[in-house]
Amino acid sequence: MKKLSVILIVQNDEATIRQVIRSTHCLNPYEVLIVANQSTDASILIAKEEGCVVKIENGEETAHELRMKMTRMCKGDVFLYLDSDYIISEKQIKQFVQPLLFSHCDVVLNKWDKAFQHDFGRFEVMWSRVLHDMYNKPHYANAYLSPPYAFSKEVYSQLSSAVYTNPLALFIELHTNSFRISHHLSITTFGEGKFVPGAYENKRAEYKERYKMLLDEYIAKTNNVSKGINGKNDYQPYEKMSKGWGKLSSFYKGKQLSVVIPVKNEAKTLQEVIKEVRKLEPLEVIVIVNGSTDESERIAKSMGAHTIVYKNALGHDVGRAIGAEVSKGDILLFVDGDFSIKAYDLYPFARAIADGLDVALNKSEDEKSLSHSVQAWKFLLNEINDRGDLWMSSLTAVPHALSKQTVNKIGTDVLASPPMAMLKCFQNQLSIASVHDVNVNKQNRFRFHDQLPTNFISPTAELIIEEYMRAFYLS
Repeated sequence: MKKLSVILIVQNDEATIRQVIRSTHCLNPYEVLIVANQSTDASILIAKEEGCVVKIENGEETAHELRMKMTRMCKGDVFLYLDSDYIISEKQIKQFVQPLLFSHCDVVLNKWDKAFQHDFGRFEVMWSRVLHDMYNKPHYANAYLSPPYAFSKEVYSQLSSAVYTNPLALFIELHTNSFRISHHLSITTFGEGKFVPGAYENKRAEYKERYKMLLDEYIAKTNNVSKGINGKNDYQPYEKMSKGWGKLSSFYKGKQLSVVIPVKNEAKTLQEVIKEVRKLEPLEVIVIVNGSTDESERIAKSMGAHTIVYKNALGHDVGRAIGAEVSKGDILLFVDGDFSIKAYDLYPFARAIADGLDVALNKSEDEKSLSHSVQAWKFLLNEINDRGDLWMSSLTAVPHALSKQTVNKIGTDVLASPPMAMLKCFQNQLSIASVHDVNVNKQNRFRFHDQLPTNFISPTAELIIEEYMRAFYLS
């Protein structure tokens, strides 16, 4: 069995440190190294009483930086990292590190099971999900590398200097090298430690900057962020247009509503979609039929819609940009043609714009969707622009509404890329809010060829994530 070095960060943990140290005795550690960071209680005295090697620090280094500094002093063959403010049972700690001690793996990370993920805040889950997906890895381990975790001396000798200051860089190097990684055990640690007012928000600010640096580097290497968006100047002239009916409504404080519906082979649902939006008394219903081979065009015209037809598919959200370009209303409401939403669920979006909001979004705060890749990117774009209050709400999801003034300010072309449109709204300091919750996930039609996953992310999700990467990089 290999010799074990245990590394602990201590900061005023006199209530737990003795028990934490003694919980490692079952492993017969070669050494227990303590970093006492700005401790003013009896923690240091207790650590010395327990026979630990103690190093006192009073600087501004992070916990990760202190762990890496102590690792340089370790004499063991395996390094186990723990925190001193929560206690792991002897049974769990033994089960956790044994595969590494007996050379069955090179790295042991704490496994996130489904329940454990929700012990963390949304912030940690979203960032972790993105990092896992970037490197095409299952979402098992906490990317923050919060203890416990462990790796061998051989692994440590192969790491670059970048890992000393950035735990995210360490996480990525562990996963992108040919190390054997074990996620065999899940140990719940969050909520077990002491409460420190402000600690969470401080960590959040610190890690937001570190994540952004890491993702910026990744995105710059893997994406051409300067590529343009298909704008109105690139559209081929549409072949047919039939004028729809118009009605002046009193619903919106003297303003008028345009409804935009991109359509591709939605004959089964389109009639019901238009039937519901007409209850909102729109000035116009604009249907952009693109790449359809069914009866979508005929249905749109028979329902009195302002119908624009393209033989070829335009791209994921290009239809929205075209609809916005030709719209005449003061309020633009965007829906999809593949599922119908009741008028009473659509009205709050248009009404919010009538009341003075610039952008009205569908609420997205569902805990069950936190680990979905696209949802994670939505959250991160909001977070990096200091709008974490919007959670996963976005211009990607329908329904949503914008004022005509907003569209004129950000440009119609950018609506072809909802993440870039969202970024433009942030940059122009527009008023944005999540106004109503419509569960579109249950209603959206399943497209077999688009949505079956390849590897871990479906082709449709890959397309959306690429746009979010560009918006994130330009934030």
